[in-house]
Amino acid sequence: MYAPIKMRYVIAFWAGAATLGPALEPVISGFAVSAEGWRWSSWELLWLSAPILLILIAFLPETSHDTILLRRAQRLRQRTSRNELKSQPEVDMASFTVLEIAQDALVKPWQINVLDPARRYSSPQYTPQLYGFNLGQTGLPFLIVLVALVISITGYIAFFYYHAEPIMQSQTGFGSPEARLVPGLYASFLVPVACFMFAWTTKQSVHWIASVTGMGLNMCGTYTVMQRMFLYLPFTYSKYSASLFAANNLARRSFAAGAILFSRPMFLPLTVPGGVSMLRGLTIICIGGIFLDYFYVAAREHVVDLQ
Repeated sequence: MYAPIKMRYVIAFWAGAATLGPALEPVISGFAVSAEGWRWSSWELLWLSAPILLILIAFLPETSHDTILLRRAQRLRQRTSRNELKSQPEVDMASFTVLEIAQDALVKPWQINVLDPARRYSSPQYTPQLYGFNLGQTGLPFLIVLVALVISITGYIAFFYYHAEPIMQSQTGFGSPEARLVPGLYASFLVPVACFMFAWTTKQSVHWIASVTGMGLNMCGTYTVMQRMFLYLPFTYSKYSASLFAANNLARRSFAAGAILFSRPMFLPLTVPGGVSMLRGLTIICIGGIFLDYFYVAAREHVVDLQ
């Protein structure tokens, strides 16, 4: 749908919207739940998502190269009655068994997630108790996410428009896929630093703006790292990009759903500073994933095997 050199701008706004949605939900639903009950948070989600789903079903064009060729061949067979006309994907898939087709569609994306380190590292309960916020006010600190995204997207677009895009236009091709990871290498350090700032400023003796600033800095780092992954995926494994996005999204959503179950038992004994510090300690370990992918990808034979 978009030229490769312009795709990064489209993904920037798409990733920003995907990140902003969960952050704005507590702001919107907090006051509604206080006034109308807990079911209103689900009703609001339905009102927002249902029209978008209908628009996508009705107007989203097909972009898969193989699928477009397949449908073109089907139309030609109908018009000419020549059943021997086949697209290259049909020829390639003719020798596949049902098991091999299922493996290619369902297993391969998870295989890449396991074997490629970058795929694995593409990754408040304090305001009421400490600052006396009510249910509606508890969601207001998440507005810092909007501020952080505006700053991150603006800086990201400026970097590519004034620096990266002229370089790509002056050379043949778009360079190695790993070059897209460079901003994420630096931003990966911002995530644990910002979260430690959030963890150890959540005290009654410290103004709430300090911890909220930590949330904003964390979002700047997280957005930049995830943006690097979103650009790295389609250029490295273009054939499986759609399945990889789906697998990556499923992994993140599944972990988020599981976090609801373990977060309260973890934070009650550890408190907010201890619990957040433990999670950020794990994040520091995960920083090695993006560096491993950047510096050793040239020596990985399995990238070729997975294409």
